[in-house]
Amino acid sequence: MRYQKQHRHVDNDVRNKRRHIDVNHGAEMGQHDNAPIQESAHLFFRDNYDGEFTCLNEMQMGVAHDHQPHLHLQTPKWLCDPQRIVASSREKIHSGGGGSLVYAFNDGAGNPSRFIKDIRDELGDECEIHVFAPHWSEKRIKHLLTLANVAIHSWGIEGKSDSHLGRKNYLTFQETIAQLGHDGHAIDVLSIDCNDGCEWSTYMDILDSDSLITQILIELHGAPYQVNDFFLEIRRNGYVAFHKESNTVEDGKSAAYSFIRLAPAFFQESASLISTVNSKTATKQMQKKPMTNALSTQHIDLPQDIHSIQSHQRRPMHLI
Repeated sequence: MRYQKQHRHVDNDVRNKRRHIDVNHGAEMGQHDNAPIQESAHLFFRDNYDGEFTCLNEMQMGVAHDHQPHLHLQTPKWLCDPQRIVASSREKIHSGGGGSLVYAFNDGAGNPSRFIKDIRDELGDECEIHVFAPHWSEKRIKHLLTLANVAIHSWGIEGKSDSHLGRKNYLTFQETIAQLGHDGHAIDVLSIDCNDGCEWSTYMDILDSDSLITQILIELHGAPYQVNDFFLEIRRNGYVAFHKESNTVEDGKSAAYSFIRLAPAFFQESASLISTVNSKTATKQMQKKPMTNALSTQHIDLPQDIHSIQSHQRRPMHLI
């Protein structure tokens, strides 16, 4: 009952956005530039792809404190229902399995130590956290080395399309899972933040993998031509955005999103509800009496069952 009352979904069809970035901006017609379109990104994220799912039990991770003003340079990330992850972890351990699993890929200038510590404090001793940071110095990771169940790895993530580059200390997502022996393991939280825009070459590898990922916390840098494809694939794989945070340090040219995966039944119910509302609205409009003259005003009635519609929106999350 708690989740029935605390979560709602707003349909946000990613195919009908009103201010898409011109993919040919700065280039000749018919050509695409794979680099992020930084000069237009702040407008794109301002006008497109807002949060579409409400998680009232979300919690901010990676908040800088007054006595640590320079420690945190990353955009804060938001986690949905950490208590639910803890409860699920304990159930799995009780059944003879492992606890919760967190992957955090960081290949940027920001220091995510605060984020890692916060998520470790919230998810507890049952949580196993793997941090991937190929460019960190010992000074940057010293705060994490004392934390139990936190492993620091010296390689980063790259897409399959970039594996031919032969870069040292980089593995694909599937190679990373194999390297750690996590084949078949569910990943409760996956966080990715790469200043070089690695999210655009890796997101399909992540979504196509056999690993069941419950929450994806990702920072999108710039607005390259495939940004709309990203949100389409996210939706096709059952994810909804429950939080969007603009990176003000970069003048809004990047945005941190938090996605949670829901069961297919949730989207079927949403589609059915929207279809019902549209059908009833159209029927009522057809039943309206025509105006008698040009000065007549038409009174629009709310659907009689508006209360039942609102209560139906507050249905279970159907988390996978």
